[in-house]
Amino acid sequence: MFHIVVMLSVFLCSLKWGSWSRWKEFLPTIYYFGFFNMFYQYLSYTVKAVWELNGFFINMFVTDTLYTMVAYPCLVVLFLSHYPEEWRIKAVYYLKYIGVALLIE
Repeated sequence: MFHIVVMLSVFLCSLKWGSWSRWKEFLPTIYYFGFFNMFYQYLSYTVKAVWELNGFFINMFVTDTLYTMVAYPCLVVLFLSHYPEEWRIKAVYYLKYIGVALLIE
């Protein structure tokens, strides 16, 4: 249930505050993020996982695939839509996203 709430929250936040009209600009980052997440999943499936999700949606594969195909692209659009130019504002922007991720974890 937790994973559904997280994915739905990220999706709804990206619809409200993300700039989906610029999604083509963000596509390389979405591909990069998704590819390396699935590559990590492949390695952790065949070797040993560094971490695992608790409370799967259906199973680990479905949960991680939903994150890769739904939540992560929405998160990329949300993050890059308002990415600042000035380095001081960038530092605050990174700290804000790191803080939100720590709260969710």
